Amino acid sequence: IYLLSRICEEFHAQDGDWGRTNVAALTTTGKAIMFTASIMVIGILPWYFMSGLKFMADMGLLLVLIMLINMVLALVVLPLIVWLLKPTFVTRDDLLVGEGADLSLYTVQDPPPANA
Repeated sequence: IYLLSRICEEFHAQDGDWGRTNVAALTTTGKAIMFTASIMVIGILPWYFMSGLKFMADMGLLLVLIMLINMVLALVVLPLIVWLLKPTFVTRDDLLVGEGADLSLYTVQDPPPANA
C-alpha cells in the first residue's frame, strides 16, 4: 500500500516517466520496506533455533520465509507489474495526498441557501 501510494505521488512529480517514478518510489519507501522486513526477520528467526517444540521452530522458519518472500515481491515484482501494466489509477489527480495536493479541488461545496 505504501509503495503504491508513493508511486502515485512520484508519477506526478516525475512528469509521467514510469521508470523514474519506480526508482524514486523505491529509493524512499523501498528503504522502509527493507528495514521493516529485516527487523521482523531478526525478531522471528530465534524461534527456529531456540524453541524446544518442533512445531514452534517450524512455524518460526515458515514465518521468516514468508516475510522474506513478501519483501522480495514488494521490492521487485510490484514495481515491475506497475511498470509493465501502467495502471490508470496512478495517473489520477484525485488520489494524491501529501504536500503537493490541493484537496479543496475535490470537496463538495455547500449549495447556497434557497431563500437567498
